[in-house]
Amino acid sequence: GNVFIISLAGGELSAASTPTELTTIVLAAGSAAPTAVCVDPAEAEAISADGGVVTLGSAAPCDGSAAAPSPPLSSLSPTLSPTEPSELLAPPSPPQDASLVLTASLMGTSVDVSYSSAIPLSGIEFLLQDGTGSPLAATGASGGAADADGVEVATGDNGNVLIFSLTGTAVNSSASLVPLTSISLASAPASGVACLASAVGATVDAIEVEAGISVGACDSGSGEAPSPQPSAGSRVSLSTMLSADGTSVFIFYTSDQELAGVEFVLRDGNQTPLRVSGGSGGATEAAGLEVHTGDSKTVVIFSSGTSTLPAAASDTLLTTLVLESAPVDGAVCLGSGQGIAASTFELVDVDVSAAACEGDSSGEAPSTPPVSIGLTLSVALSSDSSALDVSYTSDQELAGVEFVLRDGNQTPLRVSGGSGGATEAAGLEVHTGDSKTVVIFSSGTSTLPAAASDTLLTTLVLESAPVDGAVCLGSGQGIAASTFELVDVDVSAAACE
Repeated sequence: GNVFIISLAGGELSAASTPTELTTIVLAAGSAAPTAVCVDPAEAEAISADGGVVTLGSAAPCDGSAAAPSPPLSSLSPTLSPTEPSELLAPPSPPQDASLVLTASLMGTSVDVSYSSAIPLSGIEFLLQDGTGSPLAATGASGGAADADGVEVATGDNGNVLIFSLTGTAVNSSASLVPLTSISLASAPASGVACLASAVGATVDAIEVEAGISVGACDSGSGEAPSPQPSAGSRVSLSTMLSADGTSVFIFYTSDQELAGVEFVLRDGNQTPLRVSGGSGGATEAAGLEVHTGDSKTVVIFSSGTSTLPAAASDTLLTTLVLESAPVDGAVCLGSGQGIAASTFELVDVDVSAAACEGDSSGEAPSTPPVSIGLTLSVALSSDSSALDVSYTSDQELAGVEFVLRDGNQTPLRVSGGSGGATEAAGLEVHTGDSKTVVIFSSGTSTLPAAASDTLLTTLVLESAPVDGAVCLGSGQGIAASTFELVDVDVSAAACE
């Protein structure tokens, strides 16, 4: 019986000094003709053009008696209370366990919106803007939980998006971030940014709940595009669960931002690295990233294109890894982990405390890798600026290296491939892609040899020459072949200033 009359394109109902037809409502086919129709004034509300809440009178109240005759028009005049919140939409005590979180990701001419919520919701509303605070015109929406749960998505030219149901259905609760809907834009935003503002939800009891926006929030203070979160402040965590038969490991993650990649080392309770034959499923497969495993025992989740892992407010399945053999002690732990922030392409720390390796069978803690193993990286641009020689030194063998290339303006450089040097000679692979992070890794047992002096690591082919003729290294990490731990890389010889 709920009826909503709303504009998503800035339209307004004209003032009417005499009774004026508002709309004609068609009852559902097959419905019995009612003997009477009434409007409950306690359940009726309007919003004035300037945003004030309007209390409505009714010429046909639902009070259990026959419809009352129409009172004088003066007694039906709306009473404007602009300072009072709507009691139908926003009771003073919203539930404390809603935990509604929204994220937004621009995909060309569409915006993918995801959500998590501790309770079912009868509606969600938010404003879609570009990075300058201007509303984004939308032409429609489809997919996600909104479609699956049978709720409506209304969009318009003024950026308002309203997700609601007129049939009593609700958007189901979800402990982890899942797609809510994909909104089609009239055109791609010139700023290259799409963000969410003024987001609220409503419970099935019509109680308004606040919505947090963990990724893709508009900066309401300045109207400018939200600035990327610094790597140091990122919150990324990993946890594990061994299957009942001990042949596979479920990896879960949380992150407060999108990730271009993740890497970690799996060990058993005796600190012995576990061999992994492959990985599938979870957010990795859903987002189109790849799982690289091998005899180096380091698992690298990476994209050769533009795919990213979505933010996850609660534990979300990252991937399911298949073990070559069950751990002898029935335990699995994480020795170390790193992530790559999608917004900055910088390496970020990963909290593995929920599944950290605490010690071997003797109860002793694993030894900490040395702060420095003499691992350095340096770069030299070719005379035609189309290729880049990357050199390294290291006082021990390496299972892999990764780094980010930038030009003098701190803009990440796109690399189309790499060949030659110690990488090719040792049988390792160079993985590059639109994520701008270069990963040198082996799917077998190959390692990079130690190098006492600058040694050519690989020659990278640039998609285009840097506009300022400068190339620098934004960050770097290595994997020690002896311990499979991540180690720091000294990039001071080619650091971005």
